Amino acid sequence: MTAIAGFRYSSGVVLCADSELNYGTVVKTHINKISVFGDTSQGVRGALTGSGDWDDVQRVVQDIQKHWIEILDGQVTFDEVVGKKVEELYEQSSQDPNWTLAVIAVVWTAGGKACVIKADDRKGVKMVSDFACDGMGAAFGHYLAGSLHFPNMAKYYGICLASYILYMADAYAPFCGGLGNIFTLDDDGSPFMELEWDMEAQREFFKRFTYAIRPILLEGPSSDVPPDAFDNTVEEFVAQLRKLRKDVELDMYEKAKKYGHLD
Repeated sequence: MTAIAGFRYSSGVVLCADSELNYGTVVKTHINKISVFGDTSQGVRGALTGSGDWDDVQRVVQDIQKHWIEILDGQVTFDEVVGKKVEELYEQSSQDPNWTLAVIAVVWTAGGKACVIKADDRKGVKMVSDFACDGMGAAFGHYLAGSLHFPNMAKYYGICLASYILYMADAYAPFCGGLGNIFTLDDDGSPFMELEWDMEAQREFFKRFTYAIRPILLEGPSSDVPPDAFDNTVEEFVAQLRKLRKDVELDMYEKAKKYGHLD
């Protein structure tokens, strides 16, 4: 499972993802789920992550690499390549009821601002002006979009919010965790920032500073969420994810029992 998000801050965009990769319910590993493309000198720079079938996420990455020269030459745009590949994969796999795929990317092109792109198996590709989230952390991400996120937040606060999303997903969503990978991309194409934050460190940080981070994130002029509304939002989210985790664990138990993996 994966927790991913991409959203705007005052001078650019941020992309984040956890690092846990699961094969079934037994094999677990950790990888950097954010793939980076280009640099400022080329006039195009971007990064992409995804949730769902990880092999298909990698197929999208490979397609961007395959068409990179065409993207640089302006023959095709980054979002067109992403959208076409996701649509192709959907056509190949849509008959499988368990198949799912969503990708979130950030991209900067010389002369323009950095933007967020989301493409999934049902809605195709679209530009996202403010916030996009998917995976097991999506429920909390969307709560935050309606309460804590505002597009004119400073870059530092954007990084804090990305870290907080990953922390909550790690703490309460099944099969999410590991390192928190965070990528920022400024509107002027200036050197990006890549961060890796161990979830244990995040966990200790946010345990101590949940109430400290709230006023930092809420100080933006377009956000007037009162403290009790924030607390209620978090409590509601936690209750939902605890139920989800319980349902998932029960489902895993029943399947293990059915196939003779339990005594």
